[in-house]
Amino acid sequence: MTIRGSVWRLFRGLGRLARGIFPKGTSNTRLSSSPPRATYLPCEVDVLTMQGRSWRHAAPDALARLRPLLIRRGAIEDRELANPHELWRVRIERVVFTAYTNGTLHCSGGTLPELSFLYRTISEVLGVE
Repeated sequence: MTIRGSVWRLFRGLGRLARGIFPKGTSNTRLSSSPPRATYLPCEVDVLTMQGRSWRHAAPDALARLRPLLIRRGAIEDRELANPHELWRVRIERVVFTAYTNGTLHCSGGTLPELSFLYRTISEVLGVE
Protein backbone atom coordinates (compact mmCIF):
# COMPACT_ATOMS: atom_id res chain seq x y z
CA MET A 1 0.00 0.00 0.00
CA THR A 2 1.29 3.44 -0.86
CA ILE A 3 0.45 6.64 0.97
CA ARG A 4 0.70 9.82 -1.05
CA GLY A 5 1.62 12.98 0.73
CA SER A 6 2.50 16.45 -0.40
CA VAL A 7 5.74 18.18 0.30
CA TRP A 8 5.69 21.88 -0.35
CA ARG A 9 8.87 23.64 -1.31
CA LEU A 10 9.07 27.36 -0.83
CA PHE A 11 10.50 29.56 -3.56
CA ARG A 12 10.92 33.19 -2.54
CA GLY A 13 11.32 36.04 -4.97
CA LEU A 14 11.69 33.98 -8.17
CA GLY A 15 9.05 35.91 -10.14
CA ARG A 16 9.10 35.15 -13.85
CA LEU A 17 12.25 33.01 -13.50
CA ALA A 18 10.15 30.25 -11.90
CA ARG A 19 8.20 29.53 -15.11
CA GLY A 20 10.35 26.59 -16.20
CA ILE A 21 10.33 24.74 -12.88
CA PHE A 22 6.62 23.93 -12.69
CA PRO A 23 5.61 20.32 -13.46
CA LYS A 24 4.01 19.74 -16.85
CA GLY A 25 0.27 20.39 -16.81
CA THR A 26 0.25 22.78 -13.85
CA SER A 27 -0.75 26.38 -14.21
CA ASN A 28 1.74 29.14 -13.61
CA THR A 29 -0.56 32.04 -14.50
CA ARG A 30 -0.07 33.56 -11.04
CA LEU A 31 3.54 34.29 -11.93
CA SER A 32 2.79 36.12 -15.18
CA SER A 33 1.00 38.92 -13.37
CA SER A 34 2.42 40.40 -10.20
CA PRO A 35 3.96 37.39 -8.45
CA PRO A 36 3.21 36.71 -4.81
CA ARG A 37 6.01 36.92 -2.26
CA ALA A 38 6.20 33.12 -1.99
CA THR A 39 5.28 30.44 -4.53
CA TYR A 40 4.63 26.86 -3.45
CA LEU A 41 5.42 23.93 -5.69
CA PRO A 42 3.69 20.61 -4.87
CA CYS A 43 5.86 17.49 -4.93
CA GLU A 44 4.65 13.92 -4.42
CA VAL A 45 6.33 11.58 -1.94
CA ASP A 46 5.55 7.86 -1.80
CA VAL A 47 5.97 6.04 1.51
CA LEU A 48 5.71 2.25 1.64
CA THR A 49 3.44 0.97 4.42
CA MET A 50 3.54 -2.70 5.38
CA GLN A 51 0.49 -4.31 6.93
CA GLY A 52 0.66 -6.06 10.27
CA ARG A 53 1.36 -9.77 10.34
CA SER A 54 0.98 -12.67 12.79
CA TRP A 55 2.87 -15.95 13.02
CA ARG A 56 1.03 -18.68 14.93
CA HIS A 57 2.13 -21.89 16.68
CA ALA A 58 5.77 -20.87 17.04
CA ALA A 59 8.02 -22.92 19.29
CA PRO A 60 9.01 -21.20 22.58
CA ASP A 61 12.73 -21.56 21.78
CA ALA A 62 12.21 -19.87 18.38
CA LEU A 63 10.48 -16.94 20.09
CA ALA A 64 13.37 -16.77 22.57
CA ARG A 65 15.83 -16.56 19.63
CA LEU A 66 13.84 -13.77 17.96
CA ARG A 67 13.88 -11.28 20.82
CA PRO A 68 17.70 -10.75 20.87
CA LEU A 69 17.67 -10.67 17.07
CA LEU A 70 15.16 -7.79 17.06
CA ILE A 71 17.05 -6.00 19.84
CA ARG A 72 20.25 -6.21 17.77
CA ARG A 73 18.30 -4.61 14.89
CA GLY A 74 17.57 -1.57 17.10
CA ALA A 75 14.43 -2.57 18.99
CA ILE A 76 13.70 -1.26 22.49
CA GLU A 77 12.13 -3.68 24.95
CA ASP A 78 8.95 -2.73 26.82
CA ARG A 79 9.37 -3.51 30.50
CA GLU A 80 5.74 -3.15 31.62
CA LEU A 81 3.54 -5.84 30.08
CA ALA A 82 -0.12 -5.10 30.80
CA ASN A 83 -1.40 -8.36 29.32
CA PRO A 84 -0.56 -11.50 31.37
CA HIS A 85 -0.50 -13.56 28.15
CA GLU A 86 2.43 -11.60 26.67
CA LEU A 87 5.94 -13.06 26.85
CA TRP A 88 7.74 -9.98 25.59
CA ARG A 89 7.16 -6.82 23.55
CA VAL A 90 9.74 -4.80 21.58
CA ARG A 91 9.44 -1.65 19.46
CA ILE A 92 11.40 -0.42 16.46
CA GLU A 93 10.28 3.17 15.96
CA ARG A 94 6.47 2.83 15.76
CA VAL A 95 6.40 -0.87 14.83
CA VAL A 96 5.55 -3.19 17.75
CA PHE A 97 6.47 -6.89 17.90
CA THR A 98 4.60 -8.87 20.60
CA ALA A 99 5.16 -12.53 21.53
CA TYR A 100 2.37 -14.36 23.39
CA THR A 101 2.43 -17.45 25.63
CA ASN A 102 0.35 -19.46 23.12
CA GLY A 103 3.16 -19.24 20.55
CA THR A 104 1.86 -16.31 18.49
CA LEU A 105 4.09 -13.48 17.35
CA HIS A 106 2.33 -10.35 16.12
CA CYS A 107 3.76 -7.31 14.34
CA SER A 108 1.69 -4.12 14.12
CA GLY A 109 3.06 -3.09 10.71
CA GLY A 110 4.10 0.40 9.68
CA THR A 111 6.47 2.41 7.51
CA LEU A 112 9.77 0.94 8.69
CA PRO A 113 12.04 0.57 5.60
CA GLU A 114 13.51 -2.81 6.63
CA LEU A 115 10.18 -4.33 7.70
CA SER A 116 9.92 -6.65 4.68
CA PHE A 117 13.44 -7.93 5.47
CA LEU A 118 12.42 -8.49 9.12
CA TYR A 119 9.29 -10.39 8.00
CA ARG A 120 11.44 -12.73 5.88
CA THR A 121 13.96 -13.22 8.71
CA ILE A 122 11.21 -13.98 11.26
CA SER A 123 9.63 -16.48 8.87
CA GLU A 124 12.99 -18.23 8.41
CA VAL A 125 13.66 -18.40 12.17
CA LEU A 126 10.16 -19.74 12.87
CA GLY A 127 10.33 -22.18 9.97
CA VAL A 128 7.32 -20.73 8.14
CA GLU A 129 7.29 -20.01 4.43
